[in-house]
Amino acid sequence: MQLLLIYYIISLIYCMFKILNRYKESSLDGVIGITPGLDTIVIVLLCMILFPIDLFLTLRDYVKSKLR
Repeated sequence: MQLLLIYYIISLIYCMFKILNRYKESSLDGVIGITPGLDTIVIVLLCMILFPIDLFLTLRDYVKSKLR
């Protein structure tokens, strides 16, 4: 049970970090222009599923770029 909780916390931190970086890049006036409320709710609920998917896709793109 503790291992699952640790995995949840790590995946939540990773997903929140990724979404905050995305909002910083898409901000129009230097402040978060779009309210990330619904995205945050979805991340809190689905972060355990989104974390390995995003990690896999990121590593796949990294390996593809290194092979070229």
